[in-house]
Amino acid sequence: MEMTVIVAHCFGEDQTYPILAAPSCKAKDYTDWEKLIEKVIETWVANGADTTVAGHRTLVHDKLDESSPLFGILSDIPGLSLYTGSHSITLDFDYKHIFKRFCTLLRSSNGLVLGNGRRMHAKKLEYYLTWLEDCDKEKAMRLLYPDDPQDVPRAIELMCAVTRLGRIDPTMPPYTNPGQIPDVITYIDFKTIRMLGDLFQNLLEPFVNPTLSLSQPVIHLSTFAHLLYSFYHSHRRSFMPNQLYYDSQTLVKNVIFCIAKQQRLDASQPFFLPDIGDDPIELLFAFLCMCGGHNSALYYKQGIDRLRAAQDIGGVYSCNPDLRHGHRRLNLLRTEHLDHMHRGMWSGDILSRNVNLHACWLNGHDTAISVLSISPTYPEDFDYDGIFSNPNIDMLCVFGAGLYPGITEGDDEEDISVQTVLPETTNAGDPSSSCVEVDPVNPDSVPDEIEQEQLVLDLEDQLKTLNTLAA
Repeated sequence: MEMTVIVAHCFGEDQTYPILAAPSCKAKDYTDWEKLIEKVIETWVANGADTTVAGHRTLVHDKLDESSPLFGILSDIPGLSLYTGSHSITLDFDYKHIFKRFCTLLRSSNGLVLGNGRRMHAKKLEYYLTWLEDCDKEKAMRLLYPDDPQDVPRAIELMCAVTRLGRIDPTMPPYTNPGQIPDVITYIDFKTIRMLGDLFQNLLEPFVNPTLSLSQPVIHLSTFAHLLYSFYHSHRRSFMPNQLYYDSQTLVKNVIFCIAKQQRLDASQPFFLPDIGDDPIELLFAFLCMCGGHNSALYYKQGIDRLRAAQDIGGVYSCNPDLRHGHRRLNLLRTEHLDHMHRGMWSGDILSRNVNLHACWLNGHDTAISVLSISPTYPEDFDYDGIFSNPNIDMLCVFGAGLYPGITEGDDEEDISVQTVLPETTNAGDPSSSCVEVDPVNPDSVPDEIEQEQLVLDLEDQLKTLNTLAA
């Protein structure tokens, strides 16, 4: 039997609160889930206790009203979607899942497109990652083709490696000899890697750097949201799957809303950013599986009993944090000081009253423009003032008309941010000669686009690049 469980997790607490457990029915579709979510919210609010399409339809349908206590804080943030569900409830996606999906996309054979149409994928990174001092061929392979694609520390390690790689200047020694003109293809590749590194850094820093004050993560996430918008606005599905774009922007939106809610509720209280994740809920279900000897077959009554037992186990660990042994897939990094990150370890100022959301958002806006203005991205893709002057366009509704990537009916292309497999053979040559097969697909279905990458720059583009390098 399958069972649907809805669990509440409150900011500032480790404990979770199961509020619904019911047998699942395969015949139900998203409209049934929409009604269920609405009923749960109504019941939750009435008692005084303060799938994606269903969540969107339920939690992105009412525009924030001027009478809302949040309106004064959020209404002047350009590009922020102000659509919520009843009682200003917002949708969210766990940040660790977003990390993993970005890495899975990057590890795929098609990869992603950035800048002037340059594609970055595992084959190229397998070669370029070895340019890092602490990354040999073997380590690059472990990062790009992990045994466990759900390994969060490995995903973060790859994102950090790409960020560091983007800081390399391929026009300088030892990558280019003095007096020699740098390789045009390599130069363009590193422009793409640099943009990707900026994107990853602004997504990672808010969650892995405990020295940041709360204003700094907001600036980073604003920068991430603006960069993501411009890249998607320019390349659309070639850059990333629609679902991943929607989920990533929803993550940022929820952070902004949650901080604003804390400011209205009690601005003197801290806001611990990692609380927006679903780790406590995942741990609850880990304990539930453990109670059943990791046997997924169960009756409804057994499920209820195990849920109660799992709740008790979680309570024990919550009251005795010294007993926690950590969880490999949920840890951020494989370092002792971050394996068991908790509120007490966050040394930065995280009092919600010390955050000016509007100023931080505009700071991120300016940072994104400074990054994009020296990149191959077209100016019209980061003309945020002009784009968001249209009231029907925001970070989620990219092109207006009420159309949302990954949500609009008929927009159902496959989300390729899924796991890859370890290749059987590798070629240690440069990116143009690397022929690693990483996906079990028909080779004839992919090569056209990938093999023609070296021709992506026409003669005029190459001459412009050579003139720039020579200057």
